[in-house]
Amino acid sequence: MFVKGDALVCCILGVETPLVNDPYLILDENSVKTSQDSFDDRAHLIEYLLDRILHYSSDINNPHTRQVSFLWLLTFLIHCRRPYLNSIYRILFETKIFSLQTNLIFGLIDQDEFNQELASKCLIYIYEILENEQLQMKFNQNLFEYFTDSTRSFSSQQTTVVYELTAKQQPQTTIDNTQMILYKEFCSLVDLLLVDRIIKSRVFYSFLYLAHENSIWSTTRYGQILHLHDYEQKSTESILIYLDKLISRLFRLLYDPQMRIQECFKRIWKKLFSQTKQMTIVDKYFHEIFTEFYQDMLSPRWRIRESIQLALFDIFRTANRKLIDNQEYLNLFRELFKRLLSICDDTKESVRKAALTTINAFKQNCILLACDPATTISNS
Repeated sequence: MFVKGDALVCCILGVETPLVNDPYLILDENSVKTSQDSFDDRAHLIEYLLDRILHYSSDINNPHTRQVSFLWLLTFLIHCRRPYLNSIYRILFETKIFSLQTNLIFGLIDQDEFNQELASKCLIYIYEILENEQLQMKFNQNLFEYFTDSTRSFSSQQTTVVYELTAKQQPQTTIDNTQMILYKEFCSLVDLLLVDRIIKSRVFYSFLYLAHENSIWSTTRYGQILHLHDYEQKSTESILIYLDKLISRLFRLLYDPQMRIQECFKRIWKKLFSQTKQMTIVDKYFHEIFTEFYQDMLSPRWRIRESIQLALFDIFRTANRKLIDNQEYLNLFRELFKRLLSICDDTKESVRKAALTTINAFKQNCILLACDPATTISNS
């Protein structure tokens, strides 16, 4: 499909295709002068391609059709990152940008994981191509509103679509809210940063890039394009700058009850930190992590309560000695025990089970605290 998408875009671009100049490096900046008639014909073809992409990417009943349209769009965007193509077809592209964005947002929460990845990469490329600051801000604002504003969320729009389809006796599309939760978590992470909107957008797209991974990028030349611009390195660097603000939330999301969300954040965690650094990073930011867990243990959201219990269980199991030697932990000892007991009587069964396993691990700390002579003498 990548080859077909390339062929399609090359036919439309004609002599302006980057592959004419260099078959191995499609980001060559050498421009080719063309006549006005040729440019007009090409503009009509590009407009037709974008219309077809919009049409097929909005087909909610056929994931394969959506996948092909996203592939076409991705190949087109990769070609349009060339500076001269970017300027020539900018106006034409910008007229379709918000319609494309809407379909790509639907693609982010597609049932097919590869469709999600294609949609995320298309959004990242579009964000890069935009140079108009106002247009860029509106593009980002629309994206964030879909995941944060309940009145304009995807779930309400998708429910309407499903209702209409059912009324016409057409196949109903299943709704999986997991992906919505994932992108809402990205937005909540970005909101922790006290920086301007441009930097917040950059961090959001960094999370978006790191969350998706497919082996196809390492076997095709599209993978070379991504590595050529060091996307992964840039993404990790933009997140690591604000690590002290994000670390506690990132660590909690490693234990999210939703397995797909947990896997995404584990993938991000592994890309941010090497295997050896993963062991030391929790020790380094132990104060921030433990303080936030203590404050949010009785959160009204069950996902937060359960994920904190699972994370605390891992901390109690692996960092017994560190907790006993930590004076702050000892000061909170009684209140922490009360909170753990109250969560054992939680209204949600999965939270109760997680709390019971956590409090069993907590008992070992109690025994260690009471029986260890060094600890007893130092804290008497």
